Amino acid sequence: MSGKWIRRLGEEMKLAEALIARANLQKRFNELQSRIMDNTHVQEGESPAEDPELLIEQALGILNDLESYIRAINKTNSQTMISGGNMTITDAIAKRDMLKSKHQLFNAIANSATVTNSRYSRTEIKNVAVISVTEYR
Repeated sequence: MSGKWIRRLGEEMKLAEALIARANLQKRFNELQSRIMDNTHVQEGESPAEDPELLIEQALGILNDLESYIRAINKTNSQTMISGGNMTITDAIAKRDMLKSKHQLFNAIANSATVTNSRYSRTEIKNVAVISVTEYR
């Protein structure tokens, strides 16, 4: 067998297939959620275009399926070592997420500290940066 396999509800599939199925379920859930919100209220005397109770039932079914995929994917990721053998896929995902958060923080700091001259005359108050913007870019 090539590639990593996962087991979900007694069924074996490749990790890549499970990731695709998870993404499809998330997309379907988001679409259903939007449809539910569109049908939660109508003008007096009117009927909703779709039965919100039926849509809610479908959304809950999708969430159950989604949970089983997420559990199987997370279990596989926590047991699979990446090249070099010093961390699991879960460790690498956590590291990626923290690097992304640090990048967003430093970008926000640099954007906030970038001074734009909005003075109309020399007598108005001048703003100056208190940190090195280039250090955070």
